[in-house]
Amino acid sequence: MITISFVSFTYHPYWFEFDGIYYLKAGETIIDGDGNNVKMFNAPIGGPIIYATINSIIDDGFNLIKIISIISGTGIVLISYYVFRNIFNYKIALLGQIFVAINPRLHILSIEAVNDILPISLMAISLYFITKREIKIQDVIIAGTLLGIGSMIRFQPILVLITILVFLLIKRNTIRKRISNILIISMAFIIIFSPLLFYNYTTHDKLLDNDTNFYLLGGMNFQSSEVRDQLIESIISETPVNFFQDLDLFLKNYAYNLFYHHPNLLFNFDGTSNFSIIPLQSIHFLGMIPVLFSIIYLLKIKLNKINLIIPSIFFIITFITILVWGEITHHFFALIIIPIITLSLLNIKNLDDRIIPLLILFPVFFISISIIPLGVDRLLPIIFSISILNALFFMKIIPEKIFRKNMIKNSVFQNKSTYIILMIITVIILLNITYSYLSIQQLLYENDAEERGKKFKEIGDILSKQPGIENSYIMTGHNAYAYYSNSKMIYAGFFEGDENDSLNSYIIRKNWSDYDILYSNVHSIPINRFSEHEIVPDYLVVEYLNRDGKILEILSNPKDPRIPTNFEKLYQSNERGIIIYKINHNIENIRE
Repeated sequence: MITISFVSFTYHPYWFEFDGIYYLKAGETIIDGDGNNVKMFNAPIGGPIIYATINSIIDDGFNLIKIISIISGTGIVLISYYVFRNIFNYKIALLGQIFVAINPRLHILSIEAVNDILPISLMAISLYFITKREIKIQDVIIAGTLLGIGSMIRFQPILVLITILVFLLIKRNTIRKRISNILIISMAFIIIFSPLLFYNYTTHDKLLDNDTNFYLLGGMNFQSSEVRDQLIESIISETPVNFFQDLDLFLKNYAYNLFYHHPNLLFNFDGTSNFSIIPLQSIHFLGMIPVLFSIIYLLKIKLNKINLIIPSIFFIITFITILVWGEITHHFFALIIIPIITLSLLNIKNLDDRIIPLLILFPVFFISISIIPLGVDRLLPIIFSISILNALFFMKIIPEKIFRKNMIKNSVFQNKSTYIILMIITVIILLNITYSYLSIQQLLYENDAEERGKKFKEIGDILSKQPGIENSYIMTGHNAYAYYSNSKMIYAGFFEGDENDSLNSYIIRKNWSDYDILYSNVHSIPINRFSEHEIVPDYLVVEYLNRDGKILEILSNPKDPRIPTNFEKLYQSNERGIIIYKINHNIENIRE
């Protein structure tokens, strides 16, 4: 916590995360009574309301959300030990906690001022109560309550709820107790979650006001123009899309997400951002080995006919299916995981009940989220499963199955087994800390995040000195300018509309597509979902370095004859590639 706090407050002094400001401003709009105009594509309104409510007291949204991130990240690390201790001895629990603590993705989320990490901390606490040796009624109520709160911030806690429901259904208890616990946790969750449903229904005439089509539009690996057009139309009209209209394309994307995209984020198949125990981009697949071996170890598999024949049949069926309909480069993980799942179902009775929720997290998450391709941070709840299985591998499997059972017969290795294991663990810890350092350095410096944050603050300070800025609109591509200038904002990417439009036509969004206008409205400040009033910018803040387009080409040169006479340059930095125009609406005989 001390290290993360130091990095966060020393090297992250300015807000550069678009999402954090977006959620804060959405919450302020709701609190101001204009919630009907708020549209959030990918998250519920719980987080925004929490941030905006607290910020109305302290008036420092940036540091508020950073503090929430730091406390949440610290809480995840602390509670992970107690979750693991419910299942294993303190040595395994401690190593599992260490693996959680050194996770680079957790470090990044703990530093950033975003909306993702608070619900994960609530999930962690709920898992603590569900993995206890004796689960009491109050444990089930607390778990359901925490997941209900978390689900009003992000939807991933709902998947943890499904995991727990499956666990309670198969847990070795009387049928009466199983049903009782399932009903209790469901009721606790519904009671807490229902205000969100009530708000959505009374405000938007629907129980949920989010749009998975937005994710699909931007993230589907395989697309067709027809499906893309259908997704755009569904987003504009706010109607659900029929996933199965193009069944072949749906199954192609689903299989890709299920067997490649999401497993890659866990196990590092191609070096993309991941939270494998060995996250280095040059070393692939190794992070999968401890996890799979630990699952097999926990299952206590005996080499009998059933355990040999049935998984082999599924392997052969999977292999043939891939050869006929799939691609081995995209679906090879199916050849591994499907036999493992088969073995798990055949031997589930051998598992300690308390470890089952952490194992069920894998299939529940993967099967559910693979409809939509998500980023690595959305999978972070699985960190608990990954970390404890990695710890089990080093603390139990290597000592018992490799050194003590004469798989390594050299007496020198056997006598030094503890030191060898400690050395390997130390190397892994150092690798993760190094990777975390490099990731944070890339985030703050190589991606110019800190420099961008400083730029947002400086430009915001310039604009804040303009008369009546709090009631003025700036048209720009990042909401941090509006945050630091205390102004309103119209979102623009400066590529929308007809490239032959005049600038005065562009700024009133005359020829923008319906989708571009909706996207702009939803990401503006305040959010203007239904365009109930047309808004015209008073200022333009344009970033033009390393960007193409006719609009940007014109705006980057204030002497360009195509600049209207009512566009007054206030500031320009060619080094930073940024220019500010003030738009004088009261000038007569404007030259287009």
